Amino acid sequence: MEIKNITDLDDQTLYVRVVYNYASQLFYLKDYEQVIILANQLISYLKNNHLFYMRGRTFHMLGKTYEKMSDFVLAEKYMLQAISVFTIEELPDYLKKAEEDLTVIRSHLV
Repeated sequence: MEIKNITDLDDQTLYVRVVYNYASQLFYLKDYEQVIILANQLISYLKNNHLFYMRGRTFHMLGKTYEKMSDFVLAEKYMLQAISVFTIEELPDYLKKAEEDLTVIRSHLV
């Protein structure tokens, strides 16, 4: 995405928010393959720039995306990673939602 090349912007989270919101819209448009590509790029960026909380949000989105694609093993993997981040970052609302989503995902693994 070209937005990260704009040097006048001092907000490191702008790129993250734009890509996350774009991927979210693609999720609702059911373009799951593109969501996965963008989410993985975003995770790499977040890791390199220490934006840990958004890594959790992105792992959560990946978990939901793989759930929609019926890949419940990967859905569980990413949801567990989201839960770890939300636990460390002490984000109870996000943690509760991720735990609820994990329960749904696991119901498909039985």
